[in-house]
Amino acid sequence: MYKFNTALDHRNSTALARGYVKVTPHPVRTGVSNFFSNLGYTKTIGNDAFQGHFLDFGSDIARLVVNTTVGIGGLFDPATRSDSTSTIETSDNARQVGLPTGTYLMLPLLGPSDVRDAFGLIPDRFMSIESQISDR
Repeated sequence: MYKFNTALDHRNSTALARGYVKVTPHPVRTGVSNFFSNLGYTKTIGNDAFQGHFLDFGSDIARLVVNTTVGIGGLFDPATRSDSTSTIETSDNARQVGLPTGTYLMLPLLGPSDVRDAFGLIPDRFMSIESQISDR
């Protein structure tokens, strides 16, 4: 699986990434990165709540709202400039208390993981904005 992932990465992803960097100006790349980071904050907010990190929960909601409104849909990151703290919580972090990591896994296309982390992809998927978007 490692050889498959590496070959796929070198064959497709590397060329695509180099082409993207070559034709896309740096400010546009930053905006795209900010946009997708902002979308990912729904998972962080959900996991803050599951873990009982209510101060982080409030801070992350404020960050999402500021970046979505003032930051024009998340293209800009004014929350960082306003000194809003950033936390990244995942479902794996929520399960770390009392749960062993389990066996090392090499997942197709997703790369290295462990059993706990692999199962964490399921609730993270349901808490993501991307899973709520239908192509119909």
